[in-house]
Amino acid sequence: MPNVDDHGLEVLKKAAQNLDPVKKRDYALQVVSKLPFAPPWNTDYIRSTLDGLVQTIVYKTGGAAGTVLKTITITYDDCDFQNYTVEVSSP
Repeated sequence: MPNVDDHGLEVLKKAAQNLDPVKKRDYALQVVSKLPFAPPWNTDYIRSTLDGLVQTIVYKTGGAAGTVLKTITITYDDCDFQNYTVEVSSP
């Protein structure tokens, strides 16, 4: 039976970005804080749209026609959707 730890390492390698020109040698995991993406406590409606390389997430209270609590705009650098910038706005 294969070792579970070895399998976990392979999963991490596949999720990592290669930093070295030599494949399968040096890797780094890109991590981000989830706090900017967290919905406000009183959110009862979430809408997410993707238009080209720009994803917009809108959190509302009071349903679809309700009040906007927070809007997140994610702009991706390319179609790989790995590198991006985030803008968070609240009314």
